[in-house]
Amino acid sequence: MTDLPNRQVIAARLHEAIETRRGSDRAGGVTLLVIGLDGFKSINDSMGHAAGDRVLVEMAERLRVLAGGQSFVGRLGGDEFVVMRADAGLERVQAEARDWLAALAEPIELQGHEVTITVSIGLGHFPEDGDSADTLLRHAESALRGAKGEGRNTLRRYDPLQHQASLERLLLLSSLRRAVPAGELHAWYQPKLDLHSRELVGAEALVRWLHPELGWVSPAQFIPVAEQTDLIVAIGERMLDTVAAQVARWHVQGRGWLPVAVNLGARHFADAGLPARLQALRERHGLPPGVLELEITESMLMTAGGAPEQRLAELRQAGVKLSIDDFGTGYSSLSYLKRLPVDTLKIDRSFVAAIESDRRDLSIATTIIALARGLGLTVVAEGVETEGQRELLEQEGCAQGQGWLFAHAMPPAEFEAWWQVWAPSPGPQDHFDAAAAAGAAPNQLA
Repeated sequence: MTDLPNRQVIAARLHEAIETRRGSDRAGGVTLLVIGLDGFKSINDSMGHAAGDRVLVEMAERLRVLAGGQSFVGRLGGDEFVVMRADAGLERVQAEARDWLAALAEPIELQGHEVTITVSIGLGHFPEDGDSADTLLRHAESALRGAKGEGRNTLRRYDPLQHQASLERLLLLSSLRRAVPAGELHAWYQPKLDLHSRELVGAEALVRWLHPELGWVSPAQFIPVAEQTDLIVAIGERMLDTVAAQVARWHVQGRGWLPVAVNLGARHFADAGLPARLQALRERHGLPPGVLELEITESMLMTAGGAPEQRLAELRQAGVKLSIDDFGTGYSSLSYLKRLPVDTLKIDRSFVAAIESDRRDLSIATTIIALARGLGLTVVAEGVETEGQRELLEQEGCAQGQGWLFAHAMPPAEFEAWWQVWAPSPGPQDHFDAAAAAGAAPNQLA
């Protein structure tokens, strides 16, 4: 279609160029550019494959012109092309490639519309970035993935450290896919307390991964990897089922209905089938409305497509409470917030950490508390670690808090032991009226 050499020819020419210069004193080496179109799939999906083919042909022609007669131009397949330059000098090729970013982004006329398509470029140079054709090509492709990960429309040279990080991420993702069905993920629970009475009023469930070889893997390592794939949905579903079963078990043990919150990933929030599954989950475990809570980050709501208010309303109809996590970090507007059918705002720990010494953080926390109370919402402070923080938050009207001042996240058995010592009598039902919640309208859950 593009009349360009394919992957096999590319590999052969690259091998020939490298072997010609291996061990020689010829200046310049071999520079390989792998060029990928940004957002090409959306062209095929929205305008059809004929429009996609038109883009590929146009980009191929532009590359021929830009690269000139001293370069080799080929198409790896799909929406990826290569340009190979020998003996031209790395800095010169890099400078030219940066200029290509703007030239290749010139609008293309498609079906009567001018469409702009940017490109990302990965660069590898022989001999520093690979001593064989196969290695150099793989490393240039790795650099392309890095360029796309940086936000696209940019040039990036192969970085061995970044490549190693990408490999580790791939291996971690593979292990995580196995871990979900293998039961390696566990729910740990951090108590939420009334800041005035110090009574237990709820908990937050946090996922923990016990790898059979690596031991406990930090959520900071595997959650960002899972969030970039649909695996975050599988993890979220497993957590919801585990937590619902645990809450029901505690109730049967005579501990009352303890409200527990579960964090929700962006892809999970966008899943159209989530409300129906939540309703079925509650019925399967016999949970009354309002005992299960979903924590959704402020930034997730701000970037969610479609109508997040509608999705939140659907979740409320399924009988769960809703909390905005990390509030104050997502730059949301107040006009937007007042339309959201949520129950709780959580003050991000970054504002709590220094409220004893930094008047600005205290002012932010105070403002969030006043805002929540004005909207009729519960406010929870995260990361409460000192008695001074607890006193200030209570004085300003913050109702609840969680943090190491009270307890860290614990596995179920340890949580139960802590619960027994902290609150010998089953206190949560004093704060959660299941019968009242069951009879309340979804938007009246408290």
